[in-house]
Amino acid sequence: MFFLNFLFDKNKIENLLVSVHDYSNVVHIVTSNTGIKLYFLQDSYLPDNYTSKYLKFYSSANKFLTWDNLSNTFFKKNELICEMSDLYRANKISLLTECESYGIKNILYVASGSGDWTAQKNRSDEDAAFLNFYKLSKEFPQLNFYFRPHPFWVIDEHQGVNSIKRIEVFLEALKPQNFKLSQSIKQDIDTYKGKLLNSLSFNSLDDEINNCDVILGDHSQTLISCASRNKIIASMNFSNRDTFFINYTNLGFPLITNYSELKSFFLDLINNDKMKEIIKNQNLASIKYNSINKFY
Repeated sequence: MFFLNFLFDKNKIENLLVSVHDYSNVVHIVTSNTGIKLYFLQDSYLPDNYTSKYLKFYSSANKFLTWDNLSNTFFKKNELICEMSDLYRANKISLLTECESYGIKNILYVASGSGDWTAQKNRSDEDAAFLNFYKLSKEFPQLNFYFRPHPFWVIDEHQGVNSIKRIEVFLEALKPQNFKLSQSIKQDIDTYKGKLLNSLSFNSLDDEINNCDVILGDHSQTLISCASRNKIIASMNFSNRDTFFINYTNLGFPLITNYSELKSFFLDLINNDKMKEIIKNQNLASIKYNSINKFY
């Protein structure tokens, strides 16, 4: 009914902003029959090496508004009109401040996911990330490790309805002292199921990020958000395929492709001198990112 009112509203609405993942056939029908200009707001990370041809079917789009200039390549390669949105012009990455290695205590892995919607990832990619992250926790008992599945895992077409339950059973059997599954993920799943909004944000993720010193993930845009919050970040990709985090690893943000590299990264983190080098390299990558995007 909300969209149907546009067809009869005497006060002409000229522009409509919709997130990419919340687009529907109803939106298409309304904008096509009213002359309302439709703008799409990027609401998830879209790497350069990911297919974007499906967006050509968003035929009623006037323009795609992206969250950084790096994302424009994704749209331009298929001749889609785009520009960086002013909504994100303040998203400058702050540079890391130096800290002592003993300050590193809590490590968070923010999972992405796969599903029937892509042939470019396998569901087993997340298994590899989880198992290697768990293995790492056994070698660094002085650190606390937290694994956060993506809330969308439980969708039938995505990771699978029992994907998180498998992890719960695994951890219940082994009872590790320094490795925990996100305690808020069930709450976020219930929130998603209740609102059915793909562009939903989760406050509990912010709480978990604030509690941790190092954030790992595969190709989540959350990693860049964490860099802006004075967190050390790294992308983990054990798939033996090209990383989807390529937009950012090309700038110098760290990419870890096997367990040996993962262990070495953490050995460096607990060494004061080597950790300073990690901070220096992340800051150099952040400077490049800020320069490309011309933030306020």
